[in-house]
Amino acid sequence: MRTAVVPSPPRTPVRAPDGPRARRNTGRRGRATRPAAAVLALCVGGSLLLAGCSNAGESLAQQACVHISKSIRLYTQAEHAPAAARAQAKANEAVGQLEKALPLAAQANSADPVFNPLMTTLQEIGRTSEANLIPALRAQCAAADNPTASPFSATTVRTGG
Repeated sequence: MRTAVVPSPPRTPVRAPDGPRARRNTGRRGRATRPAAAVLALCVGGSLLLAGCSNAGESLAQQACVHISKSIRLYTQAEHAPAAARAQAKANEAVGQLEKALPLAAQANSADPVFNPLMTTLQEIGRTSEANLIPALRAQCAAADNPTASPFSATTVRTGG
């Protein structure tokens, strides 16, 4: 048994309808505007995403500065403590706060290298007295807390003593 092949009717091109709705996807010269709009939206979205990331370093530096402020307060209490045991306990707590600040400062530096001085100063824990670090830490945290008022600048740390 043979099967007959029936030819299909010839295809006729479909003409697009005329009118304002038919030209919705094209610009003045007939170019497609949707891909351009998609690229524009992608660029704007990417810019906003990157702008949000730029604040990550600042936020991390500010978190580190919270620990630094606690440390300075504890160190000041240790200096004025009447008993040696109490002074040592407060000094140890102060160092502990600086140790908590160090990873946050390192992450801030990774997000924005402008925070490198803060991280570098905190790396001096154990090499020098906290009394030598306090002026630099205060200046660096003041800059991190208000970055538009003053640029984050490198400060020197006195070693030895």
